[in-house]
Amino acid sequence: MHKETYCKTHTVLFSKNMNDTTELKDCLISDEIQRIQTLSREELTNELITLKTERIEVLTNDELFKLCRQKNYENGN
Repeated sequence: MHKETYCKTHTVLFSKNMNDTTELKDCLISDEIQRIQTLSREELTNELITLKTERIEVLTNDELFKLCRQKNYENGN
């Protein structure tokens, strides 16, 4: 059974049983690129802040300490 999935860039035929979702991912990435290209500088800044802070919030303790050590090394400490 196929289901049509609509993206702004094109229509993807997607099977519920399909394991390879590459085409669907490509479509969503293409849509996201187009959306980003329309953003203002302020909107881009807000998106970047959100992405960077969300990434830090989900770090495990070990990953957090590793990131801190890496930042200290980069800053010459």
